[in-house]
Amino acid sequence: MSTAPPEFDADEPAPPASPGVYLAGGLGGLAAVAAGLVESSAGGVVGLACLIPGVVGLTLRRNAMPGVFLVLLAYFLAFPDGNPFAPAFPTPAGRSYFRLTDLVLVGGVVTYLACQYRLFGLTTRAVPADPAGVTGAEWPAVRVVTAADDGEVTRLALGLTAALVAGQLLWLVVTRVQVDFAAFPPVSLFRPPVPVSPDSDLPPVPVSPDSDLPSVRDADPETPPSSRFLVGVGVAGLLGGVLGFWAWYGRAARLRADQARLFLIDTAWRESRRELNRHEVWWAWRNAPRTPLRQPRWRTVAVVAAVGVALVFAGQVAWAWFGVDL
Repeated sequence: MSTAPPEFDADEPAPPASPGVYLAGGLGGLAAVAAGLVESSAGGVVGLACLIPGVVGLTLRRNAMPGVFLVLLAYFLAFPDGNPFAPAFPTPAGRSYFRLTDLVLVGGVVTYLACQYRLFGLTTRAVPADPAGVTGAEWPAVRVVTAADDGEVTRLALGLTAALVAGQLLWLVVTRVQVDFAAFPPVSLFRPPVPVSPDSDLPPVPVSPDSDLPSVRDADPETPPSSRFLVGVGVAGLLGGVLGFWAWYGRAARLRADQARLFLIDTAWRESRRELNRHEVWWAWRNAPRTPLRQPRWRTVAVVAAVGVALVFAGQVAWAWFGVDL
């Protein structure tokens, strides 16, 4: 028997990623979230309770746990003390980009979500379960591990890093671009006041008319919240439209003939389904059996007439005796 090691085939594809890789990645993301929460003092020890749904979702594959995790995390970030009625001290927007704490926290959140939903895709059932009461129903088929693409972990890591940096750059644009419709041009770069040296002959520049600070040496002015809102909505809408069109066109350009035919059939159905539904409703009404109109009964007519006469008589009596006009 030969003891030589087997030859390595360079053309053989690498083994696919196993669910354990994504489980470890999700737990690592939760650890980064815990470090970010401790550094930002969001909720203290109680704030770490938002990690429990994340661990349950990774280990028990519960679909609702990522949503619960995000809700609890947003709550403790908005109310660091856990009390919604306590006064809040928000971070100034002028210095809130590329902060190490935010990079660690957001990186952990996106890593956990990506690994969690990839675990759902690899370990949950491939088709919906049979409805209740179906005889002979088999156990639902589960996706095989080989459905994972080769090298997808590397692409996922690169994509998450790019998304993290792109988010910080987007926030930098939101905080440094000012929208003022009373000025021309209405969109311009925000330029904070220039600090004044103590040895300068120029008068000090106040931070605001009501401020006691002699100059803006230690101040970092920021754009108004309305300007940040408009810039954020505009940039998000522009990027969403461009990326959505790029994804749609990139998919449509690679379709085969049979796929393109199905795509056109689906498009034609979406465009005409309301009109076809209207035609079907009309034909159903046209072919439905007609029932003759129900004739009013003489008893009902007599009761209505009697009530009318009684009301007229009561009105005449009230007007004659009491002078009340009904």
